[in-house]
Amino acid sequence: MMIDMYKDIIKDKGLSVTNKRISILETLDRTSEPMTIEMIKNELTTPMDTSTIYRSLKKLVDHGIIYQTDFRDCMSYFEFQGDKHHHHIVCTQCK
Repeated sequence: MMIDMYKDIIKDKGLSVTNKRISILETLDRTSEPMTIEMIKNELTTPMDTSTIYRSLKKLVDHGIIYQTDFRDCMSYFEFQGDKHHHHIVCTQCK
């Protein structure tokens, strides 16, 4: 079950396992592209306020569970790569 995988990942990094952190990881894992905070908020199955999302994302980024990317459009994007590490290439002309 995927939830157990998310719990293990969070525990292995020394963080408390919370339903909100699990929900964020599930949301990011369901998508095939990096997401902004607003996109994450709109896709969450567990409702939470924006400040909780910010705090949770910061913890998950700080502990290397998710990745934060800047595509030079003044927005942060987040993604859970799990064991499928990859890179992003952005055209400097058309973005």
